[in-house]
Amino acid sequence: MSLDFSYENCGKTKEERELLMTHPADSTQWHPVGNALVWLSLSCGYNKITEDNLDSVWRRVDASQRLFGPQFGYDTGLVWLTKADVEKYIGLSTNVSAKTDAQFAKGLMDPRTEFKPRNDPPAMKVVADKAKQYLAKKPTKKE
Repeated sequence: MSLDFSYENCGKTKEERELLMTHPADSTQWHPVGNALVWLSLSCGYNKITEDNLDSVWRRVDASQRLFGPQFGYDTGLVWLTKADVEKYIGLSTNVSAKTDAQFAKGLMDPRTEFKPRNDPPAMKVVADKAKQYLAKKPTKKE
């Protein structure tokens, strides 16, 4: 089954919705924050972000980040989503089956679920690559 999502109800205007949808540096790419929230809907078990469920969605996103790290990063470091980020995406919807709080909590503790941490998260590769670049540029002692 595909992961379907819609930004149709995000933002107050078409222009605001476009800003939430597209990457600021590349209009052919999804905005990283929106993209992260779409993919987090799978593991966090929400199918829409509304004013009524904002606190619940935020608690789940925050718990996921605290346990498994942020969803993306840049050369300057990892990027943590905030409640303000989630709030901007009120209106986002997906075709994910919603989970109750109990189902979500159980998923955090069951190692067979989608919450199982990866052995080589992308952040580790970024850190390793940056370390290699640093070491390659580091001056050596002249003897």
